[in-house]
Amino acid sequence: MTELSTDLIGYKFVQQLPLPTHTSTGLEYLIGGNGIFARAIRPGLEVLMPIARTQPIKGLVTITPFVAIEPKVPEALLIEMWRRSCQACADPNNPLEILFHLLWVEEDWQLVVPEQEQGRFHCRPIRIDGDSSAVQAVLEVHSHHQMSAYFSSTDDADECHGFRIYGVFGKVRSIRPEMQFRVGLFGHFWQVPATLIFELSADVFVDDVTNRREDDDLISQ
Repeated sequence: MTELSTDLIGYKFVQQLPLPTHTSTGLEYLIGGNGIFARAIRPGLEVLMPIARTQPIKGLVTITPFVAIEPKVPEALLIEMWRRSCQACADPNNPLEILFHLLWVEEDWQLVVPEQEQGRFHCRPIRIDGDSSAVQAVLEVHSHHQMSAYFSSTDDADECHGFRIYGVFGKVRSIRPEMQFRVGLFGHFWQVPATLIFELSADVFVDDVTNRREDDDLISQ
């Protein structure tokens, strides 16, 4: 886990519901009867994610993890990212990855395609100052052109700083393109389905290949 000042981390035992008020400016760990969870809040996004399962702890209540995005991101922005991903790999001899940022601006979602370095196996923003989309983004998505949608070890290393949702597109020019999403919280990761992030129609053609454990009990708030 990325280093984070202990002044920004809180620790709470949960003996009753509703959950205690979030007071940390970074993240806080909640210890419940069914395990350890991490919680963080930022404009447009709140997450309570499982960190470790335990045998029942007497005297503490069961905690249910969730991802809350209000409002969800419009499907049109998802399709626009897929479209631009197709354009980035239009040359079969030189397919490029591409990076996207989604920002919460004036009560609305805004798609930004930052100025970036692009290659067959990488994409990275040029600007990383405090006012850049690289810092302000609530969601960060990149493409894997003809490869599957998965988070690589390079992605793990690049995405262990701060708090946001990460996504990846794969097989973008195929009949059934793929997508996968996860929450990144200062080095903790938790895969979540796209339906909790985007307003998706029943006939959306991008296949969500997110791996979910059945016992995660994930719900939206």
